[in-house]
Amino acid sequence: MKYPPHTQTLSAALLLSLSASSFGAGFQLAERSASGLGRAFSGEAAIADDASIIASNPAGMSLLDDMSFAFGVSYINPDVDVTGTSLIANPPTATPSSDRDIAPTAFVPYFYLSKRINEKVTVGMGTFTSFGLKSDYSTDFVKLGSLSDYSEITTVTMNPSIAYQMNDQLSLGAGLSAMYAKGQINSSLPLTGDNLFDLEGDDLAFGYNIGLLYQKNATTRFGLHFRSKVDLGIEGDAALGGPLN
Repeated sequence: MKYPPHTQTLSAALLLSLSASSFGAGFQLAERSASGLGRAFSGEAAIADDASIIASNPAGMSLLDDMSFAFGVSYINPDVDVTGTSLIANPPTATPSSDRDIAPTAFVPYFYLSKRINEKVTVGMGTFTSFGLKSDYSTDFVKLGSLSDYSEITTVTMNPSIAYQMNDQLSLGAGLSAMYAKGQINSSLPLTGDNLFDLEGDDLAFGYNIGLLYQKNATTRFGLHFRSKVDLGIEGDAALGGPLN
């Protein structure tokens, strides 16, 4: 039996509550810099070896050349299998269920550019992502009653920044974070595979980051960096079917 869906406004609370189990830490991405990733971002606020310092401490741009840029693409190939039991009959009967390769491959790009304006001021722009990827379960697994059969989140952060060199030892930096996020999650009815809900929404939100860099001597450097939270109020459409219609 098929249920005709209808469209309505989707509140952020509905989308986030239904997708909490899918949009957890497993969707967090650290691939904003190949050089930083190679050292597990250890000491990242004080190591300014390329323009990717914009994401870790904009004050570090004061240590870069007249113009510096960094770009790259990370290839992510997850290997995620799931196993468990499903209770879908009446009376409930434990049915073994499993699925393979539920997380598809992805490419994650980043780009940074900094330019020294004068002896004191350096400006820059960073583009990177903080959360992403998706999960996609097979049709047979969905019919056994999984919470969601497809979930995806995509984010892009634009981070214009400025650094000011106070003196030979101290530099200050600040940036504006503009994050665009788009999310989708859907689920189907057990046994039939008919649509239960299909939720999709997006939002643009803003934050900031500030930092300082202190060069004690030729071999010792200290860096501090703070990035504010970004409050996303995702809104969009919902196509509902079955008992939710």
